[in-house]
Amino acid sequence: MKDRQGNDKGTQYRSGIYYYDESQAEAAHASVKAAPKVLGLKPWQKVYVEVKKAATFFDAEDTHQQYLSEKGGRKGKPQATFKNCCDSIRCYG
Repeated sequence: MKDRQGNDKGTQYRSGIYYYDESQAEAAHASVKAAPKVLGLKPWQKVYVEVKKAATFFDAEDTHQQYLSEKGGRKGKPQATFKNCCDSIRCYG
């Protein structure tokens, strides 16, 4: 479904590919077209991915840069994937 990731719904869960030039646009459209076969979807299952020209990008404030990997997440503690988990989330940004 559009604007959904699992049970989470809303425009903030929209999947998207944003391009800067025509070669990236062509690659994005080809990727979306190939996705159902690559993912092994049934004919009635659809892939919803917004493909648009990238808008101006603004860096987040310094306090949000490398939030998980360098700043340790919330209150200096590593964030985890489930309640009471002590494993850190890895951030490659």
